[in-house]
Amino acid sequence: MIPTSIDGTDITGATIDGTDVQEITVDGDVVFSAAPDIVAKGNLVYWLPFDGNINDVTAGDSSYGDTTDYTGVANNVSFVSSPIISPLSGQTQQASSYDGSTSEIDLGDNALNVDTYCFWANPSSTFGNVYGDDSGSDRGHTYVVGTDTFGLVTGGANTLINETTSGWNHFALTDTNIFKNGVDRTTHTGAPLSSSNDYIGRRDFGQFSDYYTGEIADFRWYNRKLSNSEIQQIVQNTQDPSNPVFP
Repeated sequence: MIPTSIDGTDITGATIDGTDVQEITVDGDVVFSAAPDIVAKGNLVYWLPFDGNINDVTAGDSSYGDTTDYTGVANNVSFVSSPIISPLSGQTQQASSYDGSTSEIDLGDNALNVDTYCFWANPSSTFGNVYGDDSGSDRGHTYVVGTDTFGLVTGGANTLINETTSGWNHFALTDTNIFKNGVDRTTHTGAPLSSSNDYIGRRDFGQFSDYYTGEIADFRWYNRKLSNSEIQQIVQNTQDPSNPVFP
């Protein structure tokens, strides 16, 4: 079994890389760490780590599922320190922050083929639209997260789970299931995942355009339905191991 951490004083004259061990410490100080593999990289079509910007990591990189640059336009979005993102994930520990009234990222009409999306969220209001689109009179498709609810809002087929969701939690949606912290919580029959007039931080539909208040980190879109174990692996790879929300 490959160890996740060893102390450098235990090895001499050896070549060690990320395939052998995830971390090496000397006298308690980390001197080597290897970022874990990116889950389903070939199916990852859009990725916003929010490392101090809203850049699409997949843009121009043929190792991902789509090389198109889907970077949107940010309005009044700031970046803050994020204790949830593990330094071993290869990311800086940052998140995007939203004020609940003007903050948004306009993603436009991306024509993405998406069957799974997931993100970390730390809400500070009871209800807000983390990610939404306007597909016309059916009110489209919106994922909401608040301090006492989360789930999918669509035209006439809402699937909401009422429970405390304060603090950092990981949320995922496939074309049939809703996950929280890597656990499959329920199925849904809502509107399909689309890419028409998309926003992060609000939904563009009249009185239903509730802005999100809080923080969002590590937003990913995939072009296939991820398995339960793949979603769990994303949570494990990105959460801070000193403060895990998923075992």
